[in-house]
Amino acid sequence: IGNGDIFTARDAIEKARKYQVVGVMIGRGAMGNPWIFRDIESIQEGKTPAPVSLDERLGMIRRHYDSMLRAMPEPIAVREMRKHVGWYLKGIRGASRVRGKLNTADTPEQVFEILEELRAENNESTEST
Repeated sequence: IGNGDIFTARDAIEKARKYQVVGVMIGRGAMGNPWIFRDIESIQEGKTPAPVSLDERLGMIRRHYDSMLRAMPEPIAVREMRKHVGWYLKGIRGASRVRGKLNTADTPEQVFEILEELRAENNESTEST
């Protein structure tokens, strides 16, 4: 089993081949990117991994948030989710500006309002191209 510095599906495949291991462990590479496992499977099947849409990312944030809210008091969940939401949004247009707002949001409702603004902005930019 190989591990270390696996941040993409291609990293996993290349390391497995290079070091002739039967599996890899993924830690930080899955933070904000649970799709890495789906992508590894796609590559192994000879397919090109599908890009992760903003809607998929926002849906996963919602699921993750709901789980956190069931597991702990709201104020703690909101603070804990700040880092996770930042990871989920990595590479999304406007994410750095939104992260600043998210880090001052005090309720899940405020967070999801900010995320809906990001969705609207990204939809507008794709419609105009």
